[in-house]
Amino acid sequence: TFNPSTGALYTGAVALMPSTCQFNPGNGANITLKTNLAIVAPGGVDLGNNSSWTGSGGTRKLFFMSPYNGTAKNCPAQNVTVQNLNSFTSTEVSLYTPCTINIANNSGFNGQVIGGTVVQTNQTTLSYKPVLIPGMSIVGFQQDIAYIREVPA
Repeated sequence: TFNPSTGALYTGAVALMPSTCQFNPGNGANITLKTNLAIVAPGGVDLGNNSSWTGSGGTRKLFFMSPYNGTAKNCPAQNVTVQNLNSFTSTEVSLYTPCTINIANNSGFNGQVIGGTVVQTNQTTLSYKPVLIPGMSIVGFQQDIAYIREVPA
C-alpha cells in the first residue's frame, strides 16, 4: 500500500517490476481488480492482445507507469503499449511514460494519458477522467478580486 507521511490519499496495491523488466500480462489475460492497482515498470508496459481488466466491487483505478528517474530516458524500452482489443470494465486507467504511448486497434478506456509522445490510431476511444497519480492530490486555487474601479456618477 502506498501511503507515505505526505498524506497521500492512495490506498491499494503497488507492483514494482525489477529495473529492466517489462510488464506484460500475456495474450488473453483476464484480470479482476479487487482494489486499486499501480504497476510501476521501468522496462515499459505491453498489455499484449485481448487482455481484459475488470474492477470488482466498484470502479477501480489502474495505473501503468514507466518512471523517469532523472537520468537519460531509455526509449523505446520504456514505451507503454495498449492495443489489439484490450478492454477495461469498471476501471479508470492512467498511463505514464517519458517515452511513447501507443494506443490502437479497438482499445479504449476512461482515464488519462501522459507521455512524451502519444500515438492513438485504429478505432480507439478515450474518455477523459482525471486519475491522480498515487501520492498526489488536487489542491486547486483561490480566486479573489484584485482591483475595483469606482466611477463617479
